[in-house]
Amino acid sequence: MKGNFKLRKLTEDDRGSFQRLTRYAFDASQNSYDNLVGPLDKVPIDLFYGAFDENLLVAGLVRDPYEIRMRSRDFKMYGISWVATKPEYRNRGLVKALILDRFEEMHENHIPTSKAY
Repeated sequence: MKGNFKLRKLTEDDRGSFQRLTRYAFDASQNSYDNLVGPLDKVPIDLFYGAFDENLLVAGLVRDPYEIRMRSRDFKMYGISWVATKPEYRNRGLVKALILDRFEEMHENHIPTSKAY
């Protein structure tokens, strides 16, 4: 990761910042943060992770816990979704660092599979 960034779980106070980040990263043409409503409103905040430049959220993702059935066995799985980086912070390894952090968490929690979507 290039730069002095801090990775951490988000708090409820960060939810609006995450919504603005995803809107900016995925739909910059609208340039409007008014009336942000989406499926993320109902996702528990402890599944959100972010990279911060001081107090500014500049990259983030959501970890989605699932169970899948494979070869007649059930396995726990983490999905990775809503991966976003502010365009001006791209190519600094922030998403890579966030994903590697999730992989470490998966290993510690004995989660054998993951899926990005």
